[in-house]
Amino acid sequence: NQTSTYGGSKGKVKVELKKKKNVDTT
Repeated sequence: NQTSTYGGSKGKVKVELKKKKNVDTT
């Protein structure tokens, strides 16, 4: 996962937020 590698933990948080958003929109 490029996002996880980029920005370290910050990137991970972004991925988690994106996942949450996807769940909300779906």
